Amino acid sequence: MNFKIVKHISFFIIFFSFLELEAQPKVYYSEIGALGGTSFYMGDYNKQLFKNAQPAYGLIFRQKFNPRIAAHANINYSNILIDSVYVNNSNIEFPVDPYKYQMISMDACAEFNFFSYEDKPFRPFSKKYTTFLFAGIGAGTGIYQLQNTDSISFKPFYSIPFGIGFKAMLGERFNFNALLTSRIVYPFDKINLFANTPTTSSSVFNKDFYTTLSIGITYNIFRKECDCNNNSR
Repeated sequence: MNFKIVKHISFFIIFFSFLELEAQPKVYYSEIGALGGTSFYMGDYNKQLFKNAQPAYGLIFRQKFNPRIAAHANINYSNILIDSVYVNNSNIEFPVDPYKYQMISMDACAEFNFFSYEDKPFRPFSKKYTTFLFAGIGAGTGIYQLQNTDSISFKPFYSIPFGIGFKAMLGERFNFNALLTSRIVYPFDKINLFANTPTTSSSVFNKDFYTTLSIGITYNIFRKECDCNNNSR
């Protein structure tokens, strides 16, 4: 009789232990997804946010190292629209057919999360959403065609991307992302390919900024095995 009681108790202990293991949140350490939004240029010829904004889209890959630190790499395509340029000491406007400059950029950035980004509510500061700061290095090329010509030219560049973002878990495998990314473009301080405005000002807008505002969805890949000893990432 006692043996049967012990057997039944052992069965229930093992059964509920398996339920507890199954209930542990699945941990994924990488994400891949798509972004879409808008882009605009700020610099010598534009000092207004979102002036002549153009569609932008791209792909993103994120690697999560721990709940606070991650890194992402993305490739982005967009246009820059400029309605005037400075050539030979004259400001030339294009009110009917503005000047378009296509940008293909690749960024690699480190991220710092304001909250511990993980699905573990029993831990202090753990959230299924977080804002984050990021910065890194980038490179790419500009593709442009001067008006009234058929020739297409490429102008490589490198950049310093930085910005702020927000991400949130949408169930087990999906995440919502929003990123505001600004890029200081080098080696040319003239995205528009023409001479700088004649100024001796040290204003930050004498440098050219290429900014994108994007939202998108990422999908979790590469599941991490459960660390059942400490239940930590």
